[in-house]
This record gives sequence, C-alpha cells and structure tokens, in this order.
Amino acid sequence: MERAITLNMSEGGAFISTHNLIGTGTALSLRLLLQDAYISVAGRVVHAIKEDRSNLSNIGVEFINRTSEYINRFNKEIDAITIYQRQSSDRNGREVSLAEASLNWYRNSPVWI
Repeated sequence: MERAITLNMSEGGAFISTHNLIGTGTALSLRLLLQDAYISVAGRVVHAIKEDRSNLSNIGVEFINRTSEYINRFNKEIDAITIYQRQSSDRNGREVSLAEASLNWYRNSPVWI
C-alpha cells in the first residue's frame, strides 16, 4: 500500500494527492483515518490529474459499498468538524464556514491506497 494525502473528503468520496497517477476507473481499496482509527473503504477513481509543477497526482475517488460502520464513523467525524469549526471561528474572530473547517480538517490527513 502507498501512503497518500487526503485533500478533501465527503461521505461519498475523497480528493487525494498521491505520487502515482492512477487511471480513471481503477478500483481501489483505501484505509482512511476516521475518529482516530483506520477503516477500509472500497473506491473507484473518477478523476485523475497529473500536477505539472510537482511529482504528485490528484485523484477523485468515489467510495462504493460504504458500510454502516464507515457511515457511523463519518457522521461522528462531521460532529467533530463542527466543534472544530466553532473553535476556529472563535480563535480567528470571524465565522469559519463548515466547508473551510472541513478542508482544514482533512488537509494532509493520511490515507493508504
């Protein structure tokens, strides 16, 4: 398995930065860090881009066959992000949107593919 970095994630998929370009349509088995524990999720690459200025590739992965364990953990993760959003708003003296808080939360989060 290769260590990659999560750039953004939703219940249905993730945007991931990796050292290898993985073609559109490729089936993947991912290990995601949710609620301080790894969980395995099946996915399929739906978008792939090779970055010109770096040796990295960015891939959009759709999660397939999401288990109830994954969905429960993801929902708890959203609750934690909401708390993080409020704390970030207080710390920054301005309203931080849930989208911004989510982006900061998942940015650089490890994933294994």
